[in-house]
Amino acid sequence: MEKPANVNQTYRDIYWLRYLTTLIMPTAQDRLLHFGGYICRSWNEWHPDGPMQLQTFDIVYFTQPTLPEGERGEIQQRVIWQHRCR
Repeated sequence: MEKPANVNQTYRDIYWLRYLTTLIMPTAQDRLLHFGGYICRSWNEWHPDGPMQLQTFDIVYFTQPTLPEGERGEIQQRVIWQHRCR
C-alpha cells in the first residue's frame, strides 16, 4: 500500500480527523466497538444483498516517522481493532 500524496484529503473533514486519531488511544476500546458497529451498519446498508455484506474487518493504524529531508522512514502498520459484525 502506498501513502496518499495528501493524507489530509483522505478525511471527510476536521471532525472525522480528530475522532479517528482518538481511536489509537489505549482507552478507546468503547469507541472502537461503536465505530466498528457504525462501519458494519453503513457498509451493509449500501450493500444489502449478496456476497458484499461485511462480516469481519480490521482497523489498521499506519505511521511513518518524520526524518531529515532526503530520508524516508519506513511505514509501519498495527492492527488496533478486529471487529465482527452482528
